[in-house]
Amino acid sequence: GNHGAIYGATWVENIYGCMDELAINFDTEANINDGSCEYPDNGDYSWSFDGVDDYVNIPDADMLSGGGKNLSVEVKFNCSDVDLQSDQHIIGKSFSQSNKDWLLKISPNSLLGFEYESAANNWGVENGYAVTLLEPNLDYNTVFTYQFDTKEIILYLNGNINGNWILPTDLPNTTEDVSIGR
Repeated sequence: GNHGAIYGATWVENIYGCMDELAINFDTEANINDGSCEYPDNGDYSWSFDGVDDYVNIPDADMLSGGGKNLSVEVKFNCSDVDLQSDQHIIGKSFSQSNKDWLLKISPNSLLGFEYESAANNWGVENGYAVTLLEPNLDYNTVFTYQFDTKEIILYLNGNINGNWILPTDLPNTTEDVSIGR
């Protein structure tokens, strides 16, 4: 039986393959992406900051502030020098004295610190220093968690609780960007 007439159309063979030009197995003849793309391992890289004017800026997003909700931030770092003359910011949602949320830093006494804005234009430290002295040229993994319902900050260093505090107020919710290394 006749199932109809074809006018102007042609049969096209379906060729499945990787259609991403950046993949190592890019198939120039593929016309249907089959999800098989493979990418090169470009190695193990990290950012290096000079401690003066190098930083990364991440645009503000509501998920990066406390402001009535839980928050967790994780960062891996290595310090070539922990004998500092002033605070060295690791990561923070702060830029100026009038616009800040939270900050992870290394203090001049080589301790990991957490700060937040406790009142208008005032940093609240609330004993916000970890108990482990940081050593130069070691890799560290740190996480801070904030529980909105209890106002508790827990600071982890390499998987171990290294400090915890109950804040007297909620973390603020500013529109400040997050900066790394500033």
